[in-house]
Amino acid sequence: IKSATGAALTAAVMLTFPSVVSTMTFMFMSHTSGIGILLVCLAVYLLRKYKWGCLPCGVLLICALGTYQSYISIAITLILMGMLSDILSKDKKFPEILKEGIISVVVLGISVLIYMKLCHIVYPNLDNETYGGVGNMGQIAISEMPILIARCYKRFLEFFLWKSFAFVTKTAQVTNIITCILAAILFVYIIIEKKVYKDKLTFILLLLVCGFIPLAAAFIYFMAPDVDYSMLMLYSYALIFVTVLALLDYCMKIWEQKTDFSHIKQYAAKLVVIFTASVIFVSCYSDYLLTNRAYLRMDVAKERVESYFNRILAKVEATDGYVAGDKVTILGDFYYKDNPSTVEIDAFDSEDLRELSGVALENGLITGGVRDNFIRTFIGFDVADLSFGEKDEIKNSAKYKEMAVYPQDGCVQKINDVWVVKLCE
Repeated sequence: IKSATGAALTAAVMLTFPSVVSTMTFMFMSHTSGIGILLVCLAVYLLRKYKWGCLPCGVLLICALGTYQSYISIAITLILMGMLSDILSKDKKFPEILKEGIISVVVLGISVLIYMKLCHIVYPNLDNETYGGVGNMGQIAISEMPILIARCYKRFLEFFLWKSFAFVTKTAQVTNIITCILAAILFVYIIIEKKVYKDKLTFILLLLVCGFIPLAAAFIYFMAPDVDYSMLMLYSYALIFVTVLALLDYCMKIWEQKTDFSHIKQYAAKLVVIFTASVIFVSCYSDYLLTNRAYLRMDVAKERVESYFNRILAKVEATDGYVAGDKVTILGDFYYKDNPSTVEIDAFDSEDLRELSGVALENGLITGGVRDNFIRTFIGFDVADLSFGEKDEIKNSAKYKEMAVYPQDGCVQKINDVWVVKLCE
């Protein structure tokens, strides 16, 4: 991509795509995620730029996989985009492109194998890990492969042609569809203008590369069948918009070289450029609005929960017998829909944001796994540092079971020398 507009829109796509929101909400790993993406891009660059680039590429890919496994999709998609560029530019012949493609597959395969081996060395019990289905990652039966490949294409088409996630607005859905149509039109136009179809082997390879791009972008659905999928894992989808910008750049080069371009064709070409740039811009703007709505809604949730815990702690401090410095813990978990908290009231039509991984609404901030750190960080109250076993012991006691729930009288009791607040049954 050589044009300034294309470069600016590429940056906009990479910054506003919904996966970025999910990445930034996991602040404890957002910096490593950024480094992982950088390593993947640098790995593919070195692989394509230098004769022995496959060596540093393999090392960087292993490091990137160690950062976040789903970034392998970005690597594969970038490699295929590079092959697509080589074919359409006609800078390289079929044998050279095929050779580089085979080398890329070998490097990817060896990198993944080394990474998996290192994982089992560092984490001997990895196969028994149940979190998110990560223990089964890479364990795929040959008989399941056709189904998993079909699922990759299905998920890809769902995202770009249908509404796969609730947070995808109608505007974003329309721009996704138009982006796919533009990709097909620009692709066919370049093939005809460049007469790529005349070299049958190169043309077949071109079709294969294009066919593999959706599979590569959605490769996480193949690589980890049992993982709980989220937008955090689908950043490679952003590269589809970048591909359209690259195809547009190729078309602009073709038009610049034409000497017999009539005024009508020139105006038509300008309209195509303006329309394509506008579609990508609207897509980015739609994602930008989604991003800000998610951040604003989380800020509202944070303010509500902070106020909620302040009221609870005020009730504890007003309890007879409480002395400053006494141990305090808050127990009881709310569950969305089944047992929602009283402070989780919808705002900004945010129900659809639940499918945007990482977005924490009120229930998420009140949950036991987050609650203690939230109170220490945002309220400045040092709640008791109890283990899960100690909390379970309190919950199983007869006195706790007989307690009323907040804000009723009797919701604060002293158990095992700890002031306990019961939020819910």
